[in-house]
Amino acid sequence: AALTGYDQKTKWPQIVNGLIERSLLLHRKHSNDISVWHGTDLDLRKRLEDHTDRRRNSFELIEFLEQEFPPPAWKPTRYNAEKCINRYFSGKYLSLSSFTQLLEKPEDHNLDLGLDGTIYYAIANSEEEVEAFHGKVKHLKQQQVVVVIPRKPNPLNDSALETSCLQQMQLDSELIQSDPLALSEIRQMTDDSFGHLAKQIGTLLNPALSLT
Repeated sequence: AALTGYDQKTKWPQIVNGLIERSLLLHRKHSNDISVWHGTDLDLRKRLEDHTDRRRNSFELIEFLEQEFPPPAWKPTRYNAEKCINRYFSGKYLSLSSFTQLLEKPEDHNLDLGLDGTIYYAIANSEEEVEAFHGKVKHLKQQQVVVVIPRKPNPLNDSALETSCLQQMQLDSELIQSDPLALSEIRQMTDDSFGHLAKQIGTLLNPALSLT
């Protein structure tokens, strides 16, 4: 709308992309939001790609999710109030490899004292992994264990890795000191990435969110 009267509609994308490249507009790719911005001359996207490439093989997805987005504990609120008791199920994330270990060595996953059960949220990166979870859950013999398997794949690794790398870039003193606008732009990128990841995880922890 701001460009109406200045050029043909077919050229708008070129104009906007040119302003983004010159750091006069900031594009938050996950929310697809563009704002007026006088940003840094540093190529932060390229630096982010370099960070993610270096950490891709060593990144621990489950550990990161447990720290940044810990699954909620589920409590039967009314039952607890009526019985004057505090019963609850803890929440944990579950990769396919961890699920295999759970089935092979259930003794390594005994419930903590005072815990009534555990809800495992399966991280399925592909249709094949969704099917594999369904196949393995049939062999689960542990009681007081619930495994939440998504209907569709919900790959979180790339989004989580990007968020983690952006958080580290905020702590890179050499990078921050190289340009006075670097930190502000990295924070904007982090907020965008973090918000996108939160939505992805939200549909896993609360399936109703995927219907909105």
